[in-house]
Amino acid sequence: MEAQQNYRLYQILHFADSAFPIGGFAYSNGMEYAVKSQLINTVDELNQYLKSYIDQMYAFDLAFVKQASSVRTIEELQELSDNYNAMLLNPALKKSGMVLGKNWLSIIKNLFEVPHLDWYKTIDVDFHIVFAATLGSLDFSVQEICELFVFMNVRDQLSVVVRLGTLGPTKSHQIQKELLSYVAKNYTISSIPQVDKACKNAYVLELCQLSHQYLYTKLFQN
Repeated sequence: MEAQQNYRLYQILHFADSAFPIGGFAYSNGMEYAVKSQLINTVDELNQYLKSYIDQMYAFDLAFVKQASSVRTIEELQELSDNYNAMLLNPALKKSGMVLGKNWLSIIKNLFEVPHLDWYKTIDVDFHIVFAATLGSLDFSVQEICELFVFMNVRDQLSVVVRLGTLGPTKSHQIQKELLSYVAKNYTISSIPQVDKACKNAYVLELCQLSHQYLYTKLFQN
């Protein structure tokens, strides 16, 4: 039993590794625009921006992650994918989500015997959906999947700030610790709404994501 628990932990740490090859490092999800357009000038402003980013994850993104982690039929997966497409009005996020989703499926197929892989031929392979559905089919819990999704997104946003030269690695890890503490104090799995209640609540983030393509020079893809 203890050996199984240890192996499960090792698997989660494996997924959480920033070197896990799905290509998330190539996208800034609006952070590059926020920094270069001087929406973020101080550590306090960065903290507030990232707390808003987390708040929106819990209000919108995690609703789909949570539901996808427990889908049991191809019909449920198709309906969830259709709902996500209907509610996601940001072409930049759609584009990056499809790339990451395809990469995720490719690497997962090489590492595990994932059930129902043929299901993903019938839907748009948005990262939110395929990430949660594949891990759910591998018997990871809803809570493990949602917490891993949050960690990966916070980690990647701070990685962007480091690569842009705005913060050093030590300071970014200090902020990451504070943000994960913010999550632990303010959110639980029950905080995540049902899909029909999901909503966007941080429109400045949306504007940053949509405006990235207009930057004259870019380190990250749109």
